[in-house]
Amino acid sequence: MGRYRKTFRIEAPLDQLWELMNDPDRLPEWNRAFDRVDNATGPLDEVGTTYTQVTRVAGIELKGEWEITAVEAPRSREFQGSPPGMSYCTGRELFEESRSGTDYTVEMDYKLIGGPVAPLIDRIVGHSFLSRVVDGNIKTLRQVIEA
Repeated sequence: MGRYRKTFRIEAPLDQLWELMNDPDRLPEWNRAFDRVDNATGPLDEVGTTYTQVTRVAGIELKGEWEITAVEAPRSREFQGSPPGMSYCTGRELFEESRSGTDYTVEMDYKLIGGPVAPLIDRIVGHSFLSRVVDGNIKTLRQVIEA
């Protein structure tokens, strides 16, 4: 199983960031792993909300299922799912107001597909790939919210 944790500073008020990140229709604006969201049952700050992640890789549409499992608005949100390329992922996002914006922390535990070779794949490319994706998402999120 892989683990990922990183904190970012977003130059925006906590409430503004929370509102943007909990709108399922806006996920594709800032999250590069989403081309669109299907079947959202509610906002992403309600426990029990489910939604389908849709992304395209090499012209092939891939889907993943997600569920919001815990929320302490506007401070934290927990989720679980099976995104493309992973057999499962659980995580937590933390939001803390700071003088110049919001400190946003993302924590994830995940398991890649691949059966017995999955741990080797993770050591070679998994964590670094996930880090590049999350860093890219934060860059885009900053552009969207700080505009």
